[in-house]
Amino acid sequence: MASKKKVFLDSDVIIDFLYSRPEGFEYSAQVFNLIELGKIQGYISSLIIWNIFYLLKKFLGHKEALNKVKSLRILINIISVDDKIIDLALDSNI
Repeated sequence: MASKKKVFLDSDVIIDFLYSRPEGFEYSAQVFNLIELGKIQGYISSLIIWNIFYLLKKFLGHKEALNKVKSLRILINIISVDDKIIDLALDSNI
């Protein structure tokens, strides 16, 4: 059995989906559909989740933003960012 593709999600993709922004919602909904179906694994950094909450709070208010981030947390894996991770990223060939 092949392993699932791991996808690092940009905060804009997540905001497009959670806020239903017209300019990116269709694409982001497709990505989240693949995650929900178990075809890919979604990842974000621990820093991004706070940025997402901050932006959603401005658009939707505290309570709704908190609920959306909690539901996101169920679907998405969170990667801790430390010195080692940053050094690995800087040294990668990508």
